[in-house]
Amino acid sequence: TRFSRFKSSKDYVDSTDVIFSEYDADPISCSSTNLVSNEIDTYMCVVPGDLLADIYMNFTSRLLERNVRSFLSFKSKINKGILDTIRDEPEKFIAYNNGLTAVASSIETNEDKTRISKINGFQIVNGGQTTNTIFRAKYANKESVDQISVALKLCVLDPKKIDEIGPNISRFANTQNAIRRTDFSSNNPIYIELEKIS
Repeated sequence: TRFSRFKSSKDYVDSTDVIFSEYDADPISCSSTNLVSNEIDTYMCVVPGDLLADIYMNFTSRLLERNVRSFLSFKSKINKGILDTIRDEPEKFIAYNNGLTAVASSIETNEDKTRISKINGFQIVNGGQTTNTIFRAKYANKESVDQISVALKLCVLDPKKIDEIGPNISRFANTQNAIRRTDFSSNNPIYIELEKIS
């Protein structure tokens, strides 16, 4: 359907503009980096899990068109872990989860830039697994996601630069070194003591 619309209209743009009032939601809280740049402004935000699931329900995979990965299913260890946190420790979700990185062409905020009411051209470039897992938890598994908060790094880009800078943000946000299970236990006090004794 999208291809057909695009083919029939040269000016067609598949909008992913998010207006929070349309979801009966308050503007999301944020803090600006206050850096002066002609190309990029960055905001650190907190998005309620319930709201994120509803936004994804509305736009589905259109939100992930600049993302390097699609959903990998609940069978992967990471997505199963996200689902377990939603189920068992929802209040710790924001602490355990890396959150999302997204880009936008513009935003609407309150005067002191502490609340965002609208995001134009919203695209999640890192955190597609998190978003999809929350969405599926709510709508497929009928889990409550009311207590979940998700960290969001929102990069607002000059529309003329979005095709240039956007892919870099996606690429760098998804460049992660593999972490072995032994890396997590290496700072265990017992091992540190053994090292001292050695």
